[in-house]
Amino acid sequence: MYGSAGVHSNPSGMLLSGGSFGRKSQALWASAGQLVSMGQAGLGLVIMLLSWLFFYEFTEATGLMLGAAMLAAGGVGWVGGRARSANLSNLHLLATLLALLLSFNFIGQVVREVHVDCGLAELFLQGRMLEERVTALRQTEAMHTVYSRLNEMEDMLTLVQEGAAKTLELKGEQERLRHTDAAYIGAKLDLLRRHAQSALDNILSNPNLNETVVRNLNEADKDYLRKRLDTADRVVARIQKHHEEDGQDITFEEYNELLSALTDASVFADKHGDGDLVQARAELPNMAGALKRRRDDEYHHLLPGSAHKDLERINARRARSRAEWERQLTQILDAQAQAGAGGADMGTQLAEHCVRESRGHAITMAAGLLAVAVQLASAYVALSLSMRLPLKGD
Repeated sequence: MYGSAGVHSNPSGMLLSGGSFGRKSQALWASAGQLVSMGQAGLGLVIMLLSWLFFYEFTEATGLMLGAAMLAAGGVGWVGGRARSANLSNLHLLATLLALLLSFNFIGQVVREVHVDCGLAELFLQGRMLEERVTALRQTEAMHTVYSRLNEMEDMLTLVQEGAAKTLELKGEQERLRHTDAAYIGAKLDLLRRHAQSALDNILSNPNLNETVVRNLNEADKDYLRKRLDTADRVVARIQKHHEEDGQDITFEEYNELLSALTDASVFADKHGDGDLVQARAELPNMAGALKRRRDDEYHHLLPGSAHKDLERINARRARSRAEWERQLTQILDAQAQAGAGGADMGTQLAEHCVRESRGHAITMAAGLLAVAVQLASAYVALSLSMRLPLKGD
């Protein structure tokens, strides 16, 4: 039929050897295509039925179009698989891709109808029912509520005033803590600088340490003087750099290192037992906290003093007052609703299609997702089959 010896020797149309193997492969893929096509067509009928039962207007039309496309694609695929026609398989693939696009559109439309449009309708009805309840309040109860609330406003204004004052007090305490930390850090660094400068002066201004005396010292004494000078000079230089950079550079590790250097018994035997330096070492945790707060610069999050406790108490009183008023208003609204002022049940006022679509949402979404999976499987089978079948004229 195809007029070519090459075709008879290799009917699969692909780079496969063995005619029997090619025919067997074609038969398997053709059978798979027929099965998938039957499922595709059957699912299309189900989607058409669901769309007709649960949806209206555009969503219903989209579902019917999707079902018709799947039904047509399934029919073409079944005929193509039975006839083993590459052209029909290609047409099946094209129809399946179109149905796949319609499947995504259908799923999005269902989600919009149920969750957006009907949700807005429900929200509108809730607002209208609340409006009706508020309108139906008896004048005496409404005036009583307003009068009670006006009486509470004086206390609320007093609480607001007290809260503002406590907020300013808290900010003042935070700023005082900031300045206290800065002064504390500066005092401790000045203490180290004074001791280091004193060590330098004791060496450089000592009349007994002239050039001749230093030259006659043994190597151990020279090394001791050299270490003492280097350490003191390093401490003074580092603290001077800290002051030049506005106190933003020193870290606790550096401070501890400088303090340890000044209290090293092998270099500063005279400083090892100094009372100020011993106290500075005992206050290392305080220095660590001050340096951390200054580095993080989050004093506005800290709660020093007692102002924050007063502020919490004021806020709690305001919250209790507001909750009590809301409770009273809710009681009045509920009483009016029970007396029949609220009107009918909201479910009876919703549009019919919202009620029906809500009932069929789960099964329709499952059918839509299943349709996507079936389209993908059908497209894969159609593509695989078309690659194994020769085109007419080949």
